Amino acid sequence: MTYDPFGIKNIRALLDDNGLYLSKNRGQNYLINRQSAEKIINALPPLNENEEYFEVGTGLGALTVLLVEKGKTLSLEIDKGVYNLVAQKMVHPNLELLHEDFLKWDKYPKDQNYVFISNLPYSISGEAIKHFIENDAFKFGVLMLQAEFAERMEAPEGSSNYGPLSVIAQHFLKIKKLFAVGKGNFFPEPKIDSLVISIEKRETSFDQKEFSRFIKTCFLAKRKTLANNLANSPWANTIITKDPICSLRPDAISPAKWAELFIQIKDL
Repeated sequence: MTYDPFGIKNIRALLDDNGLYLSKNRGQNYLINRQSAEKIINALPPLNENEEYFEVGTGLGALTVLLVEKGKTLSLEIDKGVYNLVAQKMVHPNLELLHEDFLKWDKYPKDQNYVFISNLPYSISGEAIKHFIENDAFKFGVLMLQAEFAERMEAPEGSSNYGPLSVIAQHFLKIKKLFAVGKGNFFPEPKIDSLVISIEKRETSFDQKEFSRFIKTCFLAKRKTLANNLANSPWANTIITKDPICSLRPDAISPAKWAELFIQIKDL
């Protein structure tokens, strides 16, 4: 396969020759540096039996073209024009390329597991991670995210970046920073740098939707106390409101303590 999706010159030619325009709304900032792409692919584990790589956002194929050399790959691309281009240019026995929206995708074969990989646009990062958490087909993934979003995911309590995303992500996922990718490695160049992280699911009995609803209610007004935020909620006047911790602001409470509080109310 001789397809080369790297370098500004190649990308401009691919887009111009096929009459394609990049969408700011979809966060189409394409990775142009092959070394950065190789570093991301090398962070992935080898596949086990009944596993495939699952790529969200094929783009022009900077990760895909290397990924298929590592193992069987299912890659989803939402943009019809980009999908048609890559489907024509990139043919490989290990690649199944689909024109699909990951956030609406539910066609997971029984007993099929996936290793997740994506250069996630900022606009869908939160929803994509929720989808990862909720789906049993995913256990491990490597993501490239805007640095700001990745830092919010792993922010400690008391920090300015700490919020509902931090609590939810840290409860359900083991998060590991791998390396930074500067904004100059993309076309068009975004305003901020990116971070590559790995995520691995933790063992938990919590339902992600229920826990998220509880946490978002508790953080309704970040500068108010937990007691104030719960005053008009379904958990007003329950056992949790008698806990001394309710005198604190939500951003002062650790993810571990949030889990304890949720256990107290989840069966009420």
